[in-house]
Order: sequence, then C-alpha cells, then structure tokens
Amino acid sequence: AGIWQSLVLVSFCGACTFLTGLSLSAIATNGAMKGGGPYYLIGRALGPEVGVSIGLCFFLGNAVAGSMYVLGAVETFLDAIPSAGLFQESVTVVNNTLLNGTATAGTATISTPSLHDLQVYGVIVTILLCFIVFGGVKIINKVAPAFLIPVLFSLLCIYLGVFIAPRHNAPKGITGLSLTSLRDNWGSEYQRTNNAGVPDPNGSIYWDFK
Repeated sequence: AGIWQSLVLVSFCGACTFLTGLSLSAIATNGAMKGGGPYYLIGRALGPEVGVSIGLCFFLGNAVAGSMYVLGAVETFLDAIPSAGLFQESVTVVNNTLLNGTATAGTATISTPSLHDLQVYGVIVTILLCFIVFGGVKIINKVAPAFLIPVLFSLLCIYLGVFIAPRHNAPKGITGLSLTSLRDNWGSEYQRTNNAGVPDPNGSIYWDFK
C-alpha cells in the first residue's frame, strides 16, 4: 500500500477511535460504570435497542480480534523458539526462499514448525484465556498488568530496533531509517499473487497444491 496510503488508513482508524472515545466519555458522565463494561453503559444510556445492536458488533469485533491476537502471539512464540514446535516439517532453503521439497546442490534443508503447531498452541492459549474470562471482571483487572508488561516491552524493542539496527550486513528487508527507504516505499505497488503469495501477474495460477 505504500507509506502514504498506510498513513491515511491509520489516520482514519485513529479518528474513529477518537470520536468513539469522546462519545463514550459523554455517556459515562451520566453515572458510574458497573461490571457490565461498555455494553452495560451503552444499553442503560441509549436504550436496549441501540445497546443490543452496538453490543453485537462489539462482540463480533472482539471475537475476530481475539483470534488474531492469539495467532499472532503463537506465531511470535514459534518464531522465537522453533524447537517448541510439536509437528516439525522439513523445508528447503533456496536463495533465502523457503520451498517444499528435497534439498539439491546449493540448498539446505531445515526444520520449522508446521501449521498444526499454530492450531495446537492456539487452542491451549484460548482455553487459558477462557478460564481467566470466566473468573469475572475482578480477575481480569488483576491479571491485566501481567498482559500489559509484554506489550510495553514489545513496543520498546520496536523503537530500540529502529535506532540501533545494524547499517551494514543488515537482514534482508530491514533497512532502518533512511531517506532512500522513505522514497522507495512512499508510493503503492500492488501485485497480483496466488494463494501461496507467489507473484502471478497474469492471474493464471489460482491454486498451488504441492
């Protein structure tokens, strides 16, 4: 999408969040919020009809976001500790590109976690989160700082990585702060790809089963 289109998208999302926060703050001035959270507050202030419609969207949004957060956490864990994978699969590295198959001259075969590891660890994390949620708001408030610390640490690592990233022999795709990177990534460059993410300009490859 490029930098400028990404900034437009982030600005739009930020504006939606800001306006929603202002509206919720105006409603919250009518009384103290109890254990039901935002849904309880909106339902009592705007009526059950509006409360149900907003609560349904709120539930669906949190359900989708929760699954994305769980998968993101599991993927990060397996990337950091590949040996934790229960179902290892062999892939062939060819010019820094992962290909399924047998290693040939100039290639190397490595073991990496498979898709089943995401499913197994994702189910485990989801079950643990369910126990926490079933405990009620009080337990959630107690464990919230424990979940906030890794998030803050991750943000700190991101900002530190921007400034202390190596300028020489940097990993592929990591260039650090530079005007050249800003200029090269300012505009969009959309490409047609198949389901495996391989560029397919003519759109002739729809499925890539191997």
